[in-house]
Amino acid sequence: MSRLYEERGIFLPISLFFFTVIFVICFIAVSSFKNDVNYHAYQINGLRYSFLLNTGTREAIRLADAGLYRETNGEWLYYNGKIKYEIIPEGEGIYRITLKITTDQTVRESLITYSAAKKKVMSSTEN
Repeated sequence: MSRLYEERGIFLPISLFFFTVIFVICFIAVSSFKNDVNYHAYQINGLRYSFLLNTGTREAIRLADAGLYRETNGEWLYYNGKIKYEIIPEGEGIYRITLKITTDQTVRESLITYSAAKKKVMSSTEN
């Protein structure tokens, strides 16, 4: 009987050790899952921005090719963001296009210099 009585005191420390190990493993798994979710949200936002930049650039170039003679600005609304644009003629067939792209997480600005005579983008910078 005394031997059984001495072994009872070991159950609590062993069970606390195992529960602590399981808790740490669960905490690491939740942390890893949260990092994955944040990474995918960042990637999706990048894809949205890329889509809006390409679409906005294409539409602004289409407007510039139509032959603008004065400064033009406006806003395009899409299901995943909006684009504020400003097209400024700078010379013979050269236009400075400013796109302010807003998604649900970021706001970025892109400056494009376009030559309608050569039908190509001369320079492009993003902020």
